Amino acid sequence: MLTARVECDHHDGERHGQPGNLVYKRVSTDQQSTDRQNLMLDEAGIEAPVVFEEQAGTSSRLHPLERPRFGELLAYARPGDAVYIP
Repeated sequence: MLTARVECDHHDGERHGQPGNLVYKRVSTDQQSTDRQNLMLDEAGIEAPVVFEEQAGTSSRLHPLERPRFGELLAYARPGDAVYIP
């Protein structure tokens, strides 16, 4: 699992409080599921995650910055947040 801490201070909108645990999940095809990713997150004990999950079949040929839910995660993220990509 990839984990990163948000360090930049650019953000849109307002969100106050403690740093959050943000999770980005995706699968390449409709025949796949996020079950294994969910298991990894459960085993890691991530508390109160805010999950951003792409629709199955979102093209793997898209650059991550072109994926809708990944863009939402970036817009939501604040300094101090942890981002998990199982």
